[in-house]
Amino acid sequence: MLEFAVQHWMAINDIAGNKAANLHQYELCDEEWTIAEQLCETLRVRMSHFQRQMETHVHHMQIFKEAMLFFSCSTPNLTTAQ
Repeated sequence: MLEFAVQHWMAINDIAGNKAANLHQYELCDEEWTIAEQLCETLRVRMSHFQRQMETHVHHMQIFKEAMLFFSCSTPNLTTAQ
């Protein structure tokens, strides 16, 4: 939603600046739009990092699952040998 607002800041400022609609109090100044852009970029980077961490976690879980299946199969192993 923030990314959409940053992309359409001119239209949003036009709407908020409309005195008849009484939305002037919600209009952002240029400095606030710059901060919004920076925040958007920071969140994008953090989300990318989070997605990479999740992909790594899923990969590790898949390895663990495969190991569990391998060691729980019906073939004899060290614990069942007499």
